[in-house]
Amino acid sequence: MTRKEYFRYAKIFGISLLISIPVLVVLNVLLQNTINKTALIILSVVVVLASYVITLILSEKRAQKIAKKREEFLKQQNEKEPVVETKAKKKKH
Repeated sequence: MTRKEYFRYAKIFGISLLISIPVLVVLNVLLQNTINKTALIILSVVVVLASYVITLILSEKRAQKIAKKREEFLKQQNEKEPVVETKAKKKKH
């Protein structure tokens, strides 16, 4: 894996943690006295995994959107600048 891919996955993991931490805090405060600790831990793991999957999906959609915009931009650039064709010179023997 390249450095760019490592940073991409680190960013996805960081964003998913930023999403899941407030949800975990609220769940722990609200459900602390109603369910046992084992169920609370399992629920926390499910929330962290779900936030990671959601962040991964959103990241892929964002990458596709950026690729589409890049393609449209390059298409516009190619339309603005006409391609100059040069004729190859024929050698006479």
